[in-house]
Amino acid sequence: MTQDRFIQSLNAVEARTAEPEQNEFSVMQQQGSQFIPPVSEARRDLTDMYEALASKGYLNVFGASGKFQVDGTAIHPYPADGDANVMPPALLEKISGFPMENLTPKGSGNLFLIGGLALCTAEIFLSLFTGIDFDVFVGLTLLSFAIDKITVNGAVFETILKVLYPSYGAKILRHEAGHFLSAYLLGLPVEGCVLSAWAAQKDSRFKDQVTAGTSFFDPVLADDMNLRSTVTRPSIDRYSIVVMAGIAAEALNFEKAEGGAGDEMALTGFLSAINPNLGSNRGVSRAAVWDYERIRNQARWGACQSVLLLKTYSKCYEALVDALERGGKLGECIYAIERAARDNDLGRLTKPIGVVEVVEDPKNQQNINWKVYDSNVFEDAVGEIKGENSIPEGVGFDEEDEEDSGTIMDIIEESKRKMRSRLEEIESELENI
Repeated sequence: MTQDRFIQSLNAVEARTAEPEQNEFSVMQQQGSQFIPPVSEARRDLTDMYEALASKGYLNVFGASGKFQVDGTAIHPYPADGDANVMPPALLEKISGFPMENLTPKGSGNLFLIGGLALCTAEIFLSLFTGIDFDVFVGLTLLSFAIDKITVNGAVFETILKVLYPSYGAKILRHEAGHFLSAYLLGLPVEGCVLSAWAAQKDSRFKDQVTAGTSFFDPVLADDMNLRSTVTRPSIDRYSIVVMAGIAAEALNFEKAEGGAGDEMALTGFLSAINPNLGSNRGVSRAAVWDYERIRNQARWGACQSVLLLKTYSKCYEALVDALERGGKLGECIYAIERAARDNDLGRLTKPIGVVEVVEDPKNQQNINWKVYDSNVFEDAVGEIKGENSIPEGVGFDEEDEEDSGTIMDIIEESKRKMRSRLEEIESELENI
């Protein structure tokens, strides 16, 4: 497949998921998190597109981790193997390589404090220079902020902040790249990413919700919530990793996380609201309610997995950051990830990076250790995306050959036919009950 056709295919399906009618209110939005978009026909098509491209060998690290068989046997495991219920702070520090406080969002308090002091100083000078009462300038400032927030969700203030403090924009960029790449590596179709309030206001997936964000779709989680009314443990694990990946990305790149308080709140709200009909293993069984300690442990587990994913696929991460910084859309971003993976011999995980071991000593006390594997953990890549004017070899096509494109569309149409057939069977079963 040519680079242009690859990019255009993904950009087209991204544009469709951004259509207003594809983002109407649904049951999914009641969870109160921007990470769970509404279920729509466009998102089902998006999933089919990703699966078709992956089956043809064009997406070699899509679904690189977190894929399991029904019995829990790992096909492409998480980077850290072991019991997800065992992730104390000391272990996370050992695995990640930095202290827990680096993974605890501090917020942008200092930045806003400095900005507020500078603004206050400017108002004082203006008051002295013009003779106008200082309170008038304060009132006008507060009114301006309120109008900005109500009309464009704070876009004007954010723009000023990014101009005065370029590091603020850099942190947003790398934070969202963490979400984007982790979702992609877990096999969750990413549908878009915005890095500013202005961009969010133009996109129905994000409008009036966030000033920056990454939207992805988990078809299994969607079915869990809308069809089965019970969220399974694998869905929880995937969600936890993606949500915590923004914090992990900031910690890795800036030694501490400032953003991410909203991510932690989203994870807490999600876990607190779900039906606790799931177990501690990768299958489905009964389990306790998600109390505070379990939620904190799950957050640490998600942060641990995301740190390891971002470290392992650091070349893909840097390529994605570069693509986003240049204003790349979905197609350009996915191409950058896959190109970096091929250039650096990165494939899907065939075994974990390491394993968390719980060992009891002679005094019956538990010792939790982290054991790293030394051998290669990647499978070989297959398929290739060709340059715009190159002649394909093996898997792929050039601008003169549409056969492969037709094959991909055939796969998507076959998936749709199977889905319609299954829905008809379900309706028939319901009528017979």
